[in-house]
Amino acid sequence: MARSVIATVLEAFNAMQEEAKTIVDGVAVSGGIATLAGWLPDITALLTIIWLSLRIWESDTVQGWVNNDGSD
Repeated sequence: MARSVIATVLEAFNAMQEEAKTIVDGVAVSGGIATLAGWLPDITALLTIIWLSLRIWESDTVQGWVNNDGSD
């Protein structure tokens, strides 16, 4: 069950345009700062952590590490 939910989220995430991802990055960082300042509830921090984790996971560097077959 959890595996299919994660796969669905990653599939939807990969379908987003890069411009939309950049906008959401800005919103996530702003939300994280606002949460630290005490202006927004803790759920905002959780959503920020999830979003930025997905962005880091999809980066070329991390994907290079994950998909490295050891042939170097």
